Amino acid sequence: MTKLAIMSDLHIDLNHFSTFETKTLINLLKKEKIDHLHIAGDISNHFTKDTLPFINNLKKHIKLSYNLGNHDMLDLTETEIQRLDFQTYRFDKKMLLAFHG
Repeated sequence: MTKLAIMSDLHIDLNHFSTFETKTLINLLKKEKIDHLHIAGDISNHFTKDTLPFINNLKKHIKLSYNLGNHDMLDLTETEIQRLDFQTYRFDKKMLLAFHG
């Protein structure tokens, strides 16, 4: 069975997430034996500049999925938002539908 953790509203830009905070998060997820992390929006205000590098770094350490929050959409075009929103993820026999509401 997959052990899923869900978190949101990290605001890594506004909260000045550094390497220390990222390593702390990764270590905590490993300690708790989390198999998959889902970040439920508001990762940052700058998707390309801040969110993507953060997500790509985390993906090196843990399976990760995410959905956009209103802050994540600030510098995206409508086409990009439509491409990234309404994602589905399978966990064993269960499905997660992730979208901004």
